[in-house]
Amino acid sequence: AEALYGLGSALANDTASNLAELYLRLALYMRPDFDIAQSLLAGTYEQQERWADAVAAYAKVDEDSALYLNARIQTALALNELGKEEEAIAILQAVSKKAPGKLEPIVAMGDIYRAKENYTKAAQQYERAIALSGGPGPANWTLYYARGICLERLGQWDKAEADLLLALDLSNEHPLVLNYLGYSWVEQHRKLDEALDMIEKAVERRPNDGFIVDSLGWARYRLGEYDLAVKYLERAAELQPGDPTINEHLGDALWKVGRRIEARFQWSHALAMEPEERRVGILRTKLDLGLEAGEGVESELKGTLPDGAAGS
Repeated sequence: AEALYGLGSALANDTASNLAELYLRLALYMRPDFDIAQSLLAGTYEQQERWADAVAAYAKVDEDSALYLNARIQTALALNELGKEEEAIAILQAVSKKAPGKLEPIVAMGDIYRAKENYTKAAQQYERAIALSGGPGPANWTLYYARGICLERLGQWDKAEADLLLALDLSNEHPLVLNYLGYSWVEQHRKLDEALDMIEKAVERRPNDGFIVDSLGWARYRLGEYDLAVKYLERAAELQPGDPTINEHLGDALWKVGRRIEARFQWSHALAMEPEERRVGILRTKLDLGLEAGEGVESELKGTLPDGAAGS
């Protein structure tokens, strides 16, 4: 069983191969209580987005196993992927009650709420996790980063900026933090030169991350460098073709350089990708009346948002 597990483990990261599953299932046939093999099998299902199979596999991890709590957390995350958010949260609450000193179930709840854009509840969970973590340290920079995102979305920019700056320091300038903070400054038309430097540094570290390349293109757009903006935004759209924000940004830049048929194509493309609800009217206005009219609608909407709330 251990030999078969070893083979399965070696192949587990190869998502194009079914051999890992085969070896792990054989290992479990020989030793049904082999919890580490059971957890790894569930993990391979997660990689393949076979969420129901992952839930079933994690359910076979014994309650007395050292891997049981992790199996319950992963079960909750898989259930969330299946659209069963309430069931997922209930499992995580039970895990947190059973192991009150553990950060993982609390952070997982925060991540679920944040993905559902329930930023108030997400921030509350990250606040709990920060309180349990024992204070700022390199190991928990992600907690401040995640809470900063929630606070920014809630319009509490001063608090969000403090969290993001702290996360930047604790993470030794992780590209995700460089990008988010730099992009936020660009959106607010603040510290544009510093924001551009930060985003360029993030791109150097993650040149194939479409969202980060998009931030660089959008920073160039905000600086009025439209030809450069088109260059980076076309690259971002190649890397992340299914994102509505990136396609909208590319449409805006194309409009500025006079490529208006292509701009309308990108806006139409963005509209078909289920953007945030408040972007729908802006995109339709751009399609019907052009960029300037869409920007007018956006300015009116921003006037109804809390100070510091994200504009894109």
